[in-house]
Amino acid sequence: MNITTILLVVAAVYCIFRLISMQKDARINKKILRILGAFGDKQAFEEALNQEFSPENTPEYTARLQALRVWGGAYHDDEDMFREGLANMDVSVLLTGDPQRSAVGLNESTFFWLLLFAPNNLYSKNRMDQLSEIYEKMEPYRDQLEHEMVWQLALANKAYYEKSGDLGRAFYERVMEGDYADLHYTKDLIGIYKHIITAMQCRIWLDEGDTEKYDESVGVLDEFRKAPLGKRWLEELGMKAEEEPADEETGEAEEETAETEEETAEEEQGE
Repeated sequence: MNITTILLVVAAVYCIFRLISMQKDARINKKILRILGAFGDKQAFEEALNQEFSPENTPEYTARLQALRVWGGAYHDDEDMFREGLANMDVSVLLTGDPQRSAVGLNESTFFWLLLFAPNNLYSKNRMDQLSEIYEKMEPYRDQLEHEMVWQLALANKAYYEKSGDLGRAFYERVMEGDYADLHYTKDLIGIYKHIITAMQCRIWLDEGDTEKYDESVGVLDEFRKAPLGKRWLEELGMKAEEEPADEETGEAEEETAETEEETAEEEQGE
């Protein structure tokens, strides 16, 4: 067998392996989407989530389920659910460990739940002790996450939540100026990152009475608010649309999470 034939055989084997892997990822993404579809109803969410735990699961899939449990516990005000998920989640299996690629890699959506959605929800309820527990859980992986957009945004948001340092301003401004070439992120999600950053900047400007800067970004907030994810994020920061009653319960968690998960899943399967 000559070298050309050997290379063709190797390429064929790789393609088959990759196809099987992509099909497996698609099945898992469908399972995740089914859980997210029940997210807004606590009982339905718990039932859908618990059905997925199995000794046959990969460690990575189990970790993703635990991350959903963390976020679900935050969203549904269930401390037992929150702490169980956090204690049992093995973060290491969600990281690739390959310095040439994103450490978050194909699990970026999972880190959205854990580092962005859950903390913002906890902040809105003044559950700062639980918010801190998430960052404590992630501390051992700080070096691996250093160049991840989702981690750096989470740290900037943490500064705002805790009213420490510059409140995250430097990072927010850096990204909005386009200075983030050193950070890893799924390209299809950069719009969501920037919308979240604009929301955080607007919250700071409102806090400080800088209505001029806030007014300049109202259009971006209105665009963000059209998506259930954005509407929920802004509500949690205390920025409801003017026409919305203060006590109105708006947005559906299952819609916002499914939108983000679908975008990420499509990107993952396209790699």
